[in-house]
Amino acid sequence: MPVGVFLSGGIDSSLVTAIISSRLGADTRTYTIGFAEAAYDESQWAKAVAAHLGTHHTSERLTMDEAERAVECWGDLFDEPFGDTSAIPTMLVARLARTQVKVALSADGGDELFGGYVNYSTIPNVIRALERVPAPLRRFIGHAMASRGGAALAANIIGLRSRGNFDKSEDRVRKLTEALLRRDSTGVFELAVSHTTPNQVQQLLGTQSVSRPGLSTSSASLEEAMMSWDFHHYLPGDILVKVDRMTMRVGLEGREPLLDHRLAEFAFACPLRFRMGKLGAKHLLRSVLYDLVPRHLIDRPKQGFGIPLASWMRTGRLNVYVRDLLSRDSLFGSGLVDPATLKRAVEGFLSGARVDPHRIWLFVAFEFWRRKWLQGHGA
Repeated sequence: MPVGVFLSGGIDSSLVTAIISSRLGADTRTYTIGFAEAAYDESQWAKAVAAHLGTHHTSERLTMDEAERAVECWGDLFDEPFGDTSAIPTMLVARLARTQVKVALSADGGDELFGGYVNYSTIPNVIRALERVPAPLRRFIGHAMASRGGAALAANIIGLRSRGNFDKSEDRVRKLTEALLRRDSTGVFELAVSHTTPNQVQQLLGTQSVSRPGLSTSSASLEEAMMSWDFHHYLPGDILVKVDRMTMRVGLEGREPLLDHRLAEFAFACPLRFRMGKLGAKHLLRSVLYDLVPRHLIDRPKQGFGIPLASWMRTGRLNVYVRDLLSRDSLFGSGLVDPATLKRAVEGFLSGARVDPHRIWLFVAFEFWRRKWLQGHGA
């Protein structure tokens, strides 16, 4: 029976494919989703890895029209508020695989077990830098940055400009400001992994946000604490939910070989230098993969499974959904959020302002869920 593998061409999926194909050869079938937008497209790398390993490879391109059809049934796909946009290409690659196989392997867990996320190297450095600054001075700087015009000025002074679909500088400075005002500098982690700050949530909902569980104090390092947090929270609460719902949507059995309990136990028992070592993130996985796949096919910056969200939400049907958020019978008039805050965010995004598109998408996703499950039931 042929075995399917979701292949992005990255470290994890390439390793799973290489090990499976070494045993099954041409019976291994690999599937990839590509994009017309080059910044999001990894299909050429997946194709190259598949060609090297000799798999039966199938690729399909995700268009904006396809994404719009997936969004229209978002309330049916999830019976809870869920905002991970990578569910859209995940559903498409699952549907593609189901045309040929009944079971497909994914490669989730490698980042959490072996230190693959960029945050694992950047956030600890920020936390350690903040801890070297005396607490009174941290709070003084934080209050100065929180003053009128302080965030914009700080963004220019400290050079937090970034490339991408939107300028993250002011957003990052806003988070840094709140981090400086906190007594515990490890709160940087909670701010870094959030699309909104507690102050923004307070403005939107009129109440304090529920804090995430803190980092484990039993971990030997900040890096290991972050990996453990993601393994116990982000992975089961987001990634695995997404893969399970999207594969089941099309009648495909999804399996996660990197989450075998023996491999997880081994990874957490390894010293940090074996997880993030001389070869970089995922040191051990790379050391195995380099013997199976040429390095030039896989050594590139981590890309993730994102979609061109900002451009899609400014055109076509997705733009209609964004604009609909400001209608009286939408979330805008539901009483669940402060309408003025929502209006500023949506209108700012539509006007081309520096607004995180994922923050706007979360409003859209929540509105689809609300209309499906809450409207007519008192909300």
